[in-house]
Amino acid sequence: MPENSNPFFTDLPEADFAINFRRAISQELLQHCSAQGLTPGRLAQKANMPLSTLNSVLHGVSANSGILTLLNVCQGLGLELDELIATACNAARAAQHKNGQ
Repeated sequence: MPENSNPFFTDLPEADFAINFRRAISQELLQHCSAQGLTPGRLAQKANMPLSTLNSVLHGVSANSGILTLLNVCQGLGLELDELIATACNAARAAQHKNGQ
């Protein structure tokens, strides 16, 4: 395995991108919750998942939220998963660029 593909090399730009991406996913989901007046408890019900799982996603605690988990959250918010991912990728790239990477 090439050194660059190992997620344990946290000093590489890919690790920074992953951190920024997770942060962007969280921020985007929290903004949609706020805009729709949804509490995390209500969104957890709509997404058919435990509140603890949703809180891990919303607050970036989960280092690797599964695609099905994100899909359920998006469905609960009425979002398209591809739009969420595209927005988060753009935000993560912008954060990397801002940090000079």
